[in-house]
Amino acid sequence: MHSLRCLVLTLAVFLAGPACHLFAFAQADDVNAEDINITAPVPSDLEPQDPPSWNVLDIHAKSLEVKVKQNPTKELTCPKTDNGRNRQYAAHKYTVNQIQAAFRAGINLQSKGKQTGDNHYPHNFRNGDRLALGACGNTRTKSEFPIQIDGKTYSGGKVDAVPDRVIYEYKESKKTLEVWFCGIVRHGTGNNFLNCP
Repeated sequence: MHSLRCLVLTLAVFLAGPACHLFAFAQADDVNAEDINITAPVPSDLEPQDPPSWNVLDIHAKSLEVKVKQNPTKELTCPKTDNGRNRQYAAHKYTVNQIQAAFRAGINLQSKGKQTGDNHYPHNFRNGDRLALGACGNTRTKSEFPIQIDGKTYSGGKVDAVPDRVIYEYKESKKTLEVWFCGIVRHGTGNNFLNCP
């Protein structure tokens, strides 16, 4: 009887979930089913959670140490654009704090090997329009990450109504991610980008 109770207790701990009840029945005459009813209570403030899922975009086993070599230091204004089909955007000035929030969100994801949204941000920025981007040159790889006009930090989804991007350069090693803020660009007509000085 003792070994049966130990087995049931072990199973109860292993299988415990919200209000888990485990009943065991034995053929022994001296063991009652009520004697083996085990309840594993769960605190009421805890909600059941989905099991973690693997993100196929995770490429690092752990986060890289981020070393910011150049931060945003001034407000930047994106020009008015008319990209057709309900995509007209007024000129918009971003504060240093708004720029910093988008910049940090992008490098935080990149340091963990993650991306977000339908277009997988942050992703490489090739600068096909050959824009002059602050103090950044053309020697290091660049990334882009959305910056939202409404002041919120982009956390995924479509970017049809988000025309502006924070651009930064990066250099990645096995342990560190060095980053340099470059500037902001805005989608113009077609796939062209415009500088936000």
